[in-house]
Amino acid sequence: MEFVFLDAADKRLFVRSDAEQATWTTEELSLHILFPYQADKAVTRGMRIAFQYLGAWQVFEVRKVINYEPDHYQDITAEHIVISELSDEHCNEQDITDKTIAQTLPGILSGSLWGIGTNTAANVSSVSLSRGSVWQAVRQLEQNWNCYITPRIAMSATGITGRYLDVAPAVGVWRGVHLSVDKNAADMGVTIDDTELITAIYAYGGNDEDGNVITLEKASWARTTDHPAKPAGQMYLLDPDANAVYGRNGRPRYGFYQNTEIKDPQILLEKAWEALKKDSAPKITIDCVVSDLYRLGYADQPLRLHDTAMVEIRPTGNVYQLEIIQLQIDLLDPTVTRPTIGAYIPNIVYISKAIETETVSRG
Repeated sequence: MEFVFLDAADKRLFVRSDAEQATWTTEELSLHILFPYQADKAVTRGMRIAFQYLGAWQVFEVRKVINYEPDHYQDITAEHIVISELSDEHCNEQDITDKTIAQTLPGILSGSLWGIGTNTAANVSSVSLSRGSVWQAVRQLEQNWNCYITPRIAMSATGITGRYLDVAPAVGVWRGVHLSVDKNAADMGVTIDDTELITAIYAYGGNDEDGNVITLEKASWARTTDHPAKPAGQMYLLDPDANAVYGRNGRPRYGFYQNTEIKDPQILLEKAWEALKKDSAPKITIDCVVSDLYRLGYADQPLRLHDTAMVEIRPTGNVYQLEIIQLQIDLLDPTVTRPTIGAYIPNIVYISKAIETETVSRG
């Protein structure tokens, strides 16, 4: 596989195809790569590494280089340039109300090197952005609009010609992939964890004009196919379906949601329901090595981040339709790529740049 090296100004330096290891962890936007040392093509911190994957270019900035002697190897750790470039840009606090991501994201990116690319998300949402970096704001938009925002680079023979953030609804694409340990998955480890499970949730927002904390007391909903009923006067939201299965002797398992930026009880109810949905069932996480990756339900494509797959767990015989939440892609040998499959868990990028005013806890 060819790796194109650029300088900090995005000018091409040289090309190398002698990597001995190359792993891209997609959800963390990180790259680990091992090259034999070459004096005329030595890798140094601050250089950029570009490669094509599934027809699109990705570019990573070298953050750390370990030179091994006497073996003469360079062990390289890099992160996607979207992180550093948008972390360097400042975003002021602002309230965004009832807009689509197409109406919101270009303004957030204004003045940076990045622009909005392809967009298939049409839902409307609102958010109160805190003062911070543009990268932090982009991640907050991703959560509030319930979408996936992924970087994509355009390259020419001389260097980078465009930087884009592609947007898609946060719904995994089903491509007919069925995994089972005895057919096409090996070293499968299955974790079923209910330590964070809740069936009801209290919620707290900011202060009203009288200085009182906003709660769910004044918010209400009638039951629909999308959410349970929430009567006015009740301080919490209960998921009766989840409680019937996972409640302790019929008693709810309570948690709470807090976001001090929210001033409207009805918006607080919507956010509380999103938080409750994420934690109202046990977390199932599956780690495995998938063999024959390029023939698993596809004609000519490998598994992709956010695809959904049918996974059969033996010996129980249970079958789950789950999302691929992380891929450790082996760029040199795709057949040993390791997907992590299960309920969505915020990645390390989200965690390290989390908004401190928003908290979800369990009782």
